Amino acid sequence: MRQSTGGKVLASDLAGVLAQTSGYHQLQKLIGADLTDQEVRELWMNSDAVKLFEAGKIGSAEFGLLAVEEFGIELSSEAFIKAYFTWQHGFYPGAEDLTASLSRRFAVCRISNNNEIRWNTSYEIVFQRCFASHKLGSVRAKSRFFLTSFPMSLMRTRMMSISLMTLF
Repeated sequence: MRQSTGGKVLASDLAGVLAQTSGYHQLQKLIGADLTDQEVRELWMNSDAVKLFEAGKIGSAEFGLLAVEEFGIELSSEAFIKAYFTWQHGFYPGAEDLTASLSRRFAVCRISNNNEIRWNTSYEIVFQRCFASHKLGSVRAKSRFFLTSFPMSLMRTRMMSISLMTLF
């Protein structure tokens, strides 16, 4: 049985914070250009295909077609989607236990840009609430995401958002 959290909410992203991902590295290999990690990240974050997919506006087949074209990847869209599925690798060592431990003091929520391919319900067991961009119709970087993500009952609580990575 969960203990009372005293109205405190801890919100965290998943990829790169609690879960291991090789996305930017893998994308850089597929693009084949000599780009810095930051340049690859910016390409991804500014991609129209990614924004549409993570907002749930298009499905995986259309995302594959658009991403291959937009990034100039020399793979079929199906091969790209198959590769993309492998970019997330599960929790960092200790992250699942840390999240469970924190859930005794906080309502631990997951806030993620996500999509139908990478939405993994096995991650949900360690979070009291999960807010995914593709289910809400808006990517996390947009203020609309936060307005639609958090019901008023949570908005009235004291909310903290930290990078749990700093706790390792």
